Amino acid sequence: MNENRLLYVSLIDKSDPRLLGVIKKVESILRVFNKCDCEAAILCFNTKEEMELYNNEKVLKSFRITHTVSRKSLLSRYKRKKEIFDIIYNVATKVYRSDIVIFRYIMTDHFFVRILDEFNHFGICTILDIPTYPYDKELKKNLYWHAKSYVDRFYRRRLRKNVNFVYSPSDESYIFGIQNIRATNGIDCSSIKIQRPREGEFGDLHFVSVANVSFWHGYDRIIRGMCEYYKSNPSKPVYYHCVGEGDRTA
Repeated sequence: MNENRLLYVSLIDKSDPRLLGVIKKVESILRVFNKCDCEAAILCFNTKEEMELYNNEKVLKSFRITHTVSRKSLLSRYKRKKEIFDIIYNVATKVYRSDIVIFRYIMTDHFFVRILDEFNHFGICTILDIPTYPYDKELKKNLYWHAKSYVDRFYRRRLRKNVNFVYSPSDESYIFGIQNIRATNGIDCSSIKIQRPREGEFGDLHFVSVANVSFWHGYDRIIRGMCEYYKSNPSKPVYYHCVGEGDRTA
């Protein structure tokens, strides 16, 4: 029998093809924990109207979201978010009875701080998976995101009270005053067949990026680097192949 029950919570929608890479990463994390004597499951959206608790083998339970969001109604947003966090709370404390909860971190608000406080009351170890840090300058420049950023900066000062660890590729030792477990992004090598290059294939240098294209991936750095490289009149050609879909204005 496994010692610990781990719940990975993400508010992404796994039915969204643009988030396929994120889902693969989360499910790979799940497989690693299952290999480390830890019974692990994921809670995320299956559609905009449903959340799903599942492991790598089967769906354990589904939860219907009854409240919808109206653009003109802040109350509808409040009710929907409260319902979502009520589901997270019930899954972690009653349905799955988690010993450890990992949140794929987005931003902090009243609901998030409150649920962390409740998890601390139950003795649940809480970890934040922060994909990008710092992230303030990567937010979209519009009124909605400015408001979200203000709320986030106000509440994230309270995270260290109830969060045990942060997991992030950042080199910072502490994030929000919480110890950061520093680790780079990786891939599940067991799911990829290694291609052996044939003799004589080495020549031109090719860079390849495979992702759902977003502005925070830093493709501009590769392009600027190639520009500087070609200014030196090099003898070896360098090519960059950007594979994936996304916002063309990114």
